[in-house]
Formats: sequence, C-alpha cells, structure tokens
Amino acid sequence: MKHFISLLVCLVLLLSLNGLGKVTTKNKKSVGSSDTSTLWLFTKQAGIQLGPDTADDRFSIKTVIGVVPPVENFNPATQTVSINFNGTVIEFPPASFQQSGVQSKWKLRRGVNEKFKKFSIDLKKDLVEISAVKLNLNSPTGVVTFSLTVGDYSGSEGFECTTTDGMNYTCIQRGVWEGPIDLHVVGIHAALLYTGKVLLWSYPQDEGPGAETWLYNPATGVLNEVSINRDIFCGGHSFLADGKLLVTSGTDPTSTTTTEKGLLDTHIFDPLTETFTRVEDMAAGRWYPTNVTLADGRVLIFSGLDQFGEYNQTVELYTVGNGWQMLPATANRFLDLYPFMHLLPSGKIIHSGPEELVDIFDPATNTREEIGSLSNYHYDGTAVLLPGLSRILVAAGGKPAEIVDVSSPTPVLRLTSRKFVRAKHTNSVLLPDGNVLYVGGGRKTQLFNPATERWVDLENLKVSRKYHSTALLLPDGRVLAAGTDGKFTGEIFSPPYLFRGPRPQITSAPTSITYGSSFQIVTPEAANIHSIALVRPSAVTHSFDQDQRLVELDFTASSETLQVQAPPDGNHAPPGYYMLFIVSKFGVPSQASFVQVSSSGNSPSPELHYPSIVLSKTFALHQNYPNPFNPFTIFNCQLLVL
Repeated sequence: MKHFISLLVCLVLLLSLNGLGKVTTKNKKSVGSSDTSTLWLFTKQAGIQLGPDTADDRFSIKTVIGVVPPVENFNPATQTVSINFNGTVIEFPPASFQQSGVQSKWKLRRGVNEKFKKFSIDLKKDLVEISAVKLNLNSPTGVVTFSLTVGDYSGSEGFECTTTDGMNYTCIQRGVWEGPIDLHVVGIHAALLYTGKVLLWSYPQDEGPGAETWLYNPATGVLNEVSINRDIFCGGHSFLADGKLLVTSGTDPTSTTTTEKGLLDTHIFDPLTETFTRVEDMAAGRWYPTNVTLADGRVLIFSGLDQFGEYNQTVELYTVGNGWQMLPATANRFLDLYPFMHLLPSGKIIHSGPEELVDIFDPATNTREEIGSLSNYHYDGTAVLLPGLSRILVAAGGKPAEIVDVSSPTPVLRLTSRKFVRAKHTNSVLLPDGNVLYVGGGRKTQLFNPATERWVDLENLKVSRKYHSTALLLPDGRVLAAGTDGKFTGEIFSPPYLFRGPRPQITSAPTSITYGSSFQIVTPEAANIHSIALVRPSAVTHSFDQDQRLVELDFTASSETLQVQAPPDGNHAPPGYYMLFIVSKFGVPSQASFVQVSSSGNSPSPELHYPSIVLSKTFALHQNYPNPFNPFTIFNCQLLVL
C-alpha cells in the first residue's frame, strides 16, 4: 500500500445470533452460524473480502497508526509490543516478532499467540502500518479503538460503529457531514466571534441597501438577523485586539456588471452588543481587499478596486481610535484582488498569490523583496499559513497545490502531491491537530497533513459548494461550511478525530495571557496530552481566510496541570482572541476555551456556554450506501486513518 493511501474500507459487523444459518458471500466462501459476533473488513480498492471463513470471531485490519515514529526506539525484536483492541490488552514479549524479507517489516512468529492468524508491523518512512487477522475478542460497539505500543512509540486509531437492527453494523472514519441546515443567508462572508457565534453576510437585501446579515449560534441552532444599512458584500475583514471585527469596504451601489466599485466605508462589529458601528472612511475604495493584523494590533489593507473601479495600489494602516493613515509611495504595488497575505514571525508580510510572483513586504521600511514565482496562477484559489508559521500552502484555482517555504534564508517554492483535487473555490480550514481541511470546489472534502505533505479524501459534502462558499472551524472542533450562490444552507462536519475516543477536558484555563509568559491549564488528562494550540478565529470570504492562524505552544505536564509557554510576541500571534485547544495523544481535541492574547493581558472573555456535541447517531446518514454483498445490508463506506 502506497504512502498514506488510506486504506480501506467498510467494517461490517454481522451478528449471527438469530439462526442466520449458512450464508454465501460474494466470493463463494461459506460462513457457518455462530452464537458470537463476527467482524468483517472490506477493502475499497480491491472490493474483496478479508474477513473470516469460519465461525470463529475474527478481526481483520490493515491500517496506519501514527506519524513519524522514533525509529531509533522502535525494535519489536528487543521490546515488548502491546496492542489494545477495544479495551482488551494483549502483550507480546521481546523477540515475539521477527524481521521479514522487507527490512522495515516485522511479523509475529508462529505459535507466539494463537489469537492471531497473522500480525505484522511495517515501519514506514514516516508512519507505522499494521496488518492483523483473526483476533478472538468480543465484537465492538460504539467507539472502537485499536492502539499499538512499542518502546517509546505509541499510536492509536478509532472508528464509530452503529447499528439500526442489531445485526448489521456500519463502521466508518471518514468524518460525517450533518445537514444541510437553513441559515437564512448565503454565507459569502463568515467570521467566528469569541462568543462562539458565527456572523454571516451576503448580497444586499431586496428591500434596502444593507447586506443580508445573520448571526448563527452553532450550539443552539438559533439565528438572529443583524441590521446594517450599507452593502459590506465583497469587503475585507479581520479581528482587532479587543475581539471586535473590522470590516473594510464593500460594494458601491453604482457598480455595474462591467465596472465594480469599492466603498470607502469602514465598520466595526461588536460581538457583545451584536451591532455594527461605522467609523472613519478610508482614503479610497477597496472592493475585494485583504486585511492583515500586525503585531501591535494595527491593521494594514492591501489591493481592491477603488470608487472608480480602478485597482487601488496604495496601502493604508488602521489604528483603533486614530483611523486610517496612508503609507509612503514605496509601499505601493499592483496586487490582484483578495491577495494572499500572511504575517510572518519576522514581522514581515508574505504575499503568495493568487498571481505567480511571490514577495515579502517589510512594514518597517515600506519596501518589498521578490523571492520567486509559483508554478501557476491561483485565482479562485486559497492559501493558508501552516503550523510552524514558515510555510504557506497555496491550493485550488484548478491548479496543483504548491508550498512556499521561508524557513531558511533561501526560500523554496515547490509543488505538493498530485493527489490534491484541482478544484476552484475550495476553502482551507486549520484544525486543532495541525492538519488542514479542504472543503468545497464541489462536494469534495480532503485533508492535508503538513508533517507528511499528503492528501487524504474524506466524506463528501451533501451540497456542492463552489463560488461564494465559506468554511471555518468551530470551538468544538467541528467545521461549518456555508454559502455558494443560491444556497441559503450550511453543513457541519465532524472530522475523523472526533471518533478516536473521548475528548480531553479543560477544567480551567486563563481568559487572558501575555506574550512571553507562562500559564497553566488544568486537565485530568495532563499525562496524555500531545499538543496545545492557539487557533485564531476565522474571517473568510472568496476562499481566503484573512485572519486564520495556528500557533503551537510548548508545555510540560505534571499531575493534572499543564505548564504552557505563551507566544513570544505579536508577530507569532497578533493580539486578539484565540481558541485554546489541548489535543490528546490520539489526536482528539478538547472543547476550546477562548483566551485573549496581548501585551497587557486585560479584558477577560465573557463566560461562554458551548455544550459538548453528541455523535451517537450520526451514521444513520449512511444507510443508503450501495450493497455490494448480497443478501446482507452492507454499507459501502471507507475507513480512513489519519
């Protein structure tokens, strides 16, 4: 099996309790009746049965667990190997495994444990592949886990199994889309507020000049209309240090289909009062601009069409309380609409599309430096600053995905794997575990792993979402997708990590932290936490999230306490509110706590109530999958291990 191809598959449990007698499968093998349950596995690629051919309980799996294991500490010949299947632990003493013909592969010696017909561990370059057949254990229900421990290495995967008739089980780990749900608005613009609500807006209302604007509460499903008498459609947006949303420009009502004109407007939305306030106008209009929040909380704005329909090549700086200031002419440059701009830890701003030329702007000197060219023009595409804050992934626009790597003094621009679906209008969403979810451009959903730079297909959207669609991360680790012209609906995605076991719980965490400080998170799962991340709430439109960022935090664990190091400065994490996630060693994120990051640590967050989600019956959505194995009701689904 090639690198990170996943794998496989539909796990189907067949309970033989009610006199099923002898049955015949597609491959003509006969299965006798049994008073115990049987777990079958089918591969999507080959379409063949890998399951049992006798009445014995059997578990068959070919799966991938973990990424980048410590190779020097991984030796089944000298170390105890431990597996845990659904709570049952089996240990193999040292020398239970021998190396096969493939140097990286270890297989169980004959007679070591009769519970297995065969069991092998293949240590790949950057992951571990497990193959196991004939595991005599009780069949699983609910969340099923399979984990492996060898020396210092430990990895785990899980999947959700549900049944509607007590006989046929569906097990899947591609994630689940729920919906569609009515949002009352085409979600062309979407921003997650620190109250947990999502602000959505679209075209002007039929009866007035103001943009159709609604607030959606994902925790309760409640929608409330928001009043604004200006057309903020096709503007820019970013969060200020106090958590308010800065909305720049919009569409001039005198625009035509051939000449779009930008407003000079600036608005601020307050998440607590849930109202817009108009503040000082810009010097010129900016239809399709990009906002970039700086280390001190000020905001730069780039590009857009002005009030005459011409490209605005100037750069303006917004300061709360002081309004707008035009930068010197040395900062001027022609940039395409909604340019991909990101603040780097150096304090400089990288521009990585949609046009090919890549350059870095220095706000300290108001000058630019060209560093190379992309292979393709990525209009209608998306770009995201990856964890580590030194690589930008530029994707979609109907072109191969590309990486801009500025981790070294000599930047590198290169293509990624061809497995990325080259669709236009795809949205990128940073997940708490550091992976990137790609949503839309049709019904496709894909996952990009920045550690391996591999793509994996996930569950498809229920509604095709293309132009004017959005997607953003919610505080519970799910993802909201909305928009596309003519669609007043949204869908909510539960990524595969929500099916790997229980969430870690944040018992207490600060509501504000200061740069360079150390703070504590209290959690009963402190010993099992793998990573901690600050994720800046999204503000997304036209496939580009202008405020998206994930900052990894160093920490040490003791008892029920995590001692965490805050970001060093605003270049790493511009001031404002962030979602604070802890992630278990199985990749499961906690419910986020909102925390304000600043140089002074004031203005605490309001008390939030965002209940945990329930996933117990989500798989009823998959009952209409085709049945490739008569005469049973077997659902054609795929188990992906990420």
